[in-house]
Amino acid sequence: MSTFPPAVVFSAPTVTSHLFETHRQFYKELKIYHKFANELYFPECWIPHCTFAIGLNKDSLLRTFEHCLNQFQPFDGQITEIGIVKIEFVDGIHSSKTIFAKRL
Repeated sequence: MSTFPPAVVFSAPTVTSHLFETHRQFYKELKIYHKFANELYFPECWIPHCTFAIGLNKDSLLRTFEHCLNQFQPFDGQITEIGIVKIEFVDGIHSSKTIFAKRL
């Protein structure tokens, strides 16, 4: 478990060269959309992760982090789908909408 500012709780996968190469290829294939991309997700900046919570206040951040430390168990997994998700923040509520998804 770890955090990104401001108030994001996440877990990171075991990073492999194949994972980074897949990400680089993703950016290469979608280069016409680079102007819309957040620079944190550029191949040379990207930190692979799975977000558990985002936009938490200090108390919620601490409780979430403590819960994850006490409950989270490492697991093996496989990427089976890739997608583009739009995250919206309205009146303090975070939601996401899948714009595009492709099974691998």
